[in-house]
Amino acid sequence: MCLIPWRQIFLYGGNAMSICRKTNNFFKQSARRKLLFFEAIMLFTAFRGLSLILPFRIFSKLLGKQHLDHAQEPQSLPSALKDIAWAVDRSCFVAPWGKKCLINALTAKWLSKQFGIETIYFLGVGRDEEGKLIYHAWLKYGEYVLSGGCIEEHYKVLGLFR
Repeated sequence: MCLIPWRQIFLYGGNAMSICRKTNNFFKQSARRKLLFFEAIMLFTAFRGLSLILPFRIFSKLLGKQHLDHAQEPQSLPSALKDIAWAVDRSCFVAPWGKKCLINALTAKWLSKQFGIETIYFLGVGRDEEGKLIYHAWLKYGEYVLSGGCIEEHYKVLGLFR
């Protein structure tokens, strides 16, 4: 049985069955995934608020230490990172500001740091179809992209943070 208020159906779009299906799917997830989901929502809110009130030169200190290389030995993806990627991806749909690559990647980085897993945060710049300059942020672990879904060939990397 779905316990979603009708107001949410009109606010977030979709039909009642779609929202019920998503809600039921959420409750079938493991306890760790549910906790990570709520942690991700709280971190999204905190990082989004900080990004709005702090200048970027101060906000960028949250990213970690800047590095020049991103060479990592090939590794298998830990199950904790799969859960973190799931939580960050799902929680951005309930945030009122939607997907923001900078905030998503930073949230995934902080959650992976809780598990003692070292990831690399990328900041890049590229051009869209109209020739406008666009910025993008993504998070990688070895060869796996955890957040940002970026194809590195489309962006010139400006900074790497560990």
